[in-house]
Amino acid sequence: MGIFSQLDFSVRQKPQTSAKDRSIRLDVNALSKKTPHSDDIAACRAELRRDPDNGAKWAELAEFFAKEKKWVKAAQAYTQVLTKAKISPSIQGRAAVVFCHAGQFREAHDLMAQAIKQNPNNQELQLDQFRVFRLSGQFNHACKVMAELKRNIAPRTLSEIYLATESYCKMSSGKYVQGLKFLKEIWDKGTEKTATGRYKRKYKFPAWDGGDLTGKTLLLKCEQGLGDGIVFLRYLPMLAAMNPDKIHVILARPLHRLLDGNPHVDLVADRKDYTSNADVQVFTFDLPLYFKTTPKTVPAPPTLNIPKSSVTRARKILKTHSSTFNVGVLWTGNPKFPENPQRSISVGRFLDLADIPNLQMFSLYKGDMPKILSSKPASEQILDVSNSDKDLADSAAFMEQLDLIITVDSAVAHLAGSLNTRVWCLLKFLPFWYYANGINTPWYPNMRLFKQKSPRKWDAVFADVRRELTHLAAQKNQ
Repeated sequence: MGIFSQLDFSVRQKPQTSAKDRSIRLDVNALSKKTPHSDDIAACRAELRRDPDNGAKWAELAEFFAKEKKWVKAAQAYTQVLTKAKISPSIQGRAAVVFCHAGQFREAHDLMAQAIKQNPNNQELQLDQFRVFRLSGQFNHACKVMAELKRNIAPRTLSEIYLATESYCKMSSGKYVQGLKFLKEIWDKGTEKTATGRYKRKYKFPAWDGGDLTGKTLLLKCEQGLGDGIVFLRYLPMLAAMNPDKIHVILARPLHRLLDGNPHVDLVADRKDYTSNADVQVFTFDLPLYFKTTPKTVPAPPTLNIPKSSVTRARKILKTHSSTFNVGVLWTGNPKFPENPQRSISVGRFLDLADIPNLQMFSLYKGDMPKILSSKPASEQILDVSNSDKDLADSAAFMEQLDLIITVDSAVAHLAGSLNTRVWCLLKFLPFWYYANGINTPWYPNMRLFKQKSPRKWDAVFADVRRELTHLAAQKNQ
C-alpha cells in the first residue's frame, strides 16, 4: 500500500522499474513501513545541504512529507527531484499524485501525461492517473481510466480500497446505482480496513432484495452518520407504496422525535432497544440502488416532525433578535469522524464575519465550544444556543426560525436541507458524493453550495460568503 493518502491503491504484482528508478523506490518502500520523525527529516536536510543534487534524497524527503500529509512541502521536494535528473515515468506518476494533493493540478496533469506517453500500458501508472483525475475532481475521466485498466487485469488483483473509491467516483458523477452495487457487496461481507476503518453490516433478519413487500414487516436500518440517517428517510413514502404490513425504523435517538406521527412508520427504535420481529431488513444506503435512483429521480427531502414545544422554545430564544439578520453557523462536524479535519473550518472564519452590519450569528454546534467563544466579544458575536437542545428536533425548530443556515457538510446540513429554510453548505475541494458537482445538489434543491477551488483553501469561499451575506443582512427590515 502506498503512502500518499488514506485512499491509496495497489496492484498485487511487482512493479516494472528501471535500475535508477528502483533505487529511489526501495528507499520509499522502506519509509512506508515506519512513521517518520523530525530526526529523519533533519537528516535528509543535512544530507541535501552537503549534496543538493541528490535526487534520491529529495525523493526520500518528499515521501516523509507525503506520509505526514504535508502536501505542499512534499510537492516542493518532488519539484527538486524533477530538476535534478532524468526521472522515470513511475516517479513522475508518484510526483503527479503529490502535486494533486497540494492543489497543483496543472502541473500534476502535465506530468501524468508525460509519464503515460512514455509508458502507456503500465498498470501502476494507470492507477496513478486514476488518482490524479479523482483528486482533481474529474470523476468521469477517473472512471474511464479504471474501466480501461479492468479490461486488462483481473479485478481480484486490485485492492478493495481502489474498487470502493471507483464506486464513489461513479456516485460523484451521478451513477448512484453502479457505485452502490459494489459498496453493498463489500459492506455486506465486511470491508478490509479503509480510511474510515472496518465496516460490516449485521443482519438480524433476511435481507430485502427490492422485491414484493405486500403484507410483510420491513425493518429499515439507518447506518453510518446522523446525516446519512436523515437523507434516506425520503424513501419512506416509496416503501409504503409497496404495501408492507408495517415499517419499523432503527434510527439514532437524537432523530426519533423527527419521525413522530409519520404516517409511513409504525415503530422507531434505537439500535440497542429494538426487540420486535420483521420479515425482511434493508439498510438505508441500499435504497437508491433498489429504486434505481438517478440525479433526475432523487425523491424530495423527507417531511420531518417539528414539535410545537420546540417551536415555542425557538421563538422565545429569538424574541429579542427580531430586527437582526439571524444566521445559524456550524464550523465542524463530529470530531470522531476520521475525515472531520478536512471538512471543518476554524471558528475564526465566522468571527471575521461579525462586522457585517445587522448580523447576528448563533452556534449550531453541540459539544465543547472553542475557547475563544467563552469570552466577549466572541461569545456575543456567536451565541451558543444548541448546547441546550434536547435533540435534533429542537435543532430543527430553531433552524426553521432563522434567516439562513451556514454549515459545513454535517448532519446539520442534511437537517437544514430537509427544512423549509435557506441553507448554504461550505465544502472541501473533494466533497462527499451528495454534493460532488459543487454547485447544487439534487438531494437538497433549496441548498446552495460553496466549494473550495483548491484543497484546504477557504479564502475564496469566505469572500463569496461575505459578499452575499452582507447583501442579505442589509435587505432585512427594508
